[in-house]
Amino acid sequence: MPPGGATVDPLTERDIAYCRAARRVRATHARRPARLYRELQHLGKWYTAARPPAPPPPATTPHSRAEAFALEVAARIEGPVLRQSQRRALFAAARRLGIGRFEANLVIAAVQHEVKRTAPRAAAPATPPAAARWLAPVATALALQAAIAWAAWHVCFG
Repeated sequence: MPPGGATVDPLTERDIAYCRAARRVRATHARRPARLYRELQHLGKWYTAARPPAPPPPATTPHSRAEAFALEVAARIEGPVLRQSQRRALFAAARRLGIGRFEANLVIAAVQHEVKRTAPRAAAPATPPAAARWLAPVATALALQAAIAWAAWHVCFG
């Protein structure tokens, strides 16, 4: 059984036919990425059009110790980084649930990854205007030239 207790549905003839068709399309259009993308997109639409709808998500009550621990991690996490004191408290909670340290680390990492993936992204810093990008190097070159000219003046006439 796969990790987490999930069961994998056996492949149907339709699934196998889809995989074969996708491999054929990839081999045929390997050097033409735009055409490959369009063909795979069309194939995917055809395949998913006749599939039954996905089953409803599981109930919110945890079915396993790992799920219960993941819910506890999600409740305690504050931002993208988990403080060491919180991590120690979570390890103690995992021990009480009968979860080993390695599995607890995996669950914590998975929850942190999910939080980072679903968190709204900060706005990108504004790029300086074009004049500001070239102004600093030009000003530096002018200051250096002025220093050289002053030194030459001082050597020759001073």
